[in-house]
Amino acid sequence: MKYSDIKDYFTSGTYDKLLEEYIPKFDIVDKYAILLQNGEIDNKSNCISALNELTGVYMDVKKVVEIVEAIKTNVELGFYVTKKQELEAKGEKVVATTLDREASNSVAEYRRIRNIFSAYLESSLQGIQSTQSILKALTTEIIIENTTK
Repeated sequence: MKYSDIKDYFTSGTYDKLLEEYIPKFDIVDKYAILLQNGEIDNKSNCISALNELTGVYMDVKKVVEIVEAIKTNVELGFYVTKKQELEAKGEKVVATTLDREASNSVAEYRRIRNIFSAYLESSLQGIQSTQSILKALTTEIIIENTTK
């Protein structure tokens, strides 16, 4: 997904649709979490499939996390600056901690979306690392078997 597509979800306020679009990718991560928990990633073919799918999900979700973080930061900062200028123009006292909380609250939904994507990003990375370890163990086992024959 491109930056402009992701940004459109946020400018239109339809960020939950972004989540819906990624459910199939989240399902892949969930599928491999269950397979790993059950010890079902136990041969080279399963490892390669898991690595390919999880790496693809990681690459896609990583972009989304970084883009959403950038959008959130920009919107939050924009809110802060605008609100501060409004208060100063009215001659009112600017309380930074209050303004920080208001700015943070203004992007609460962005943060929620980012955190969901971040959770799946971290889970896919853990799946990749676990699968790599399993593949390495399987490869080592094959090498040992071949050298003892």
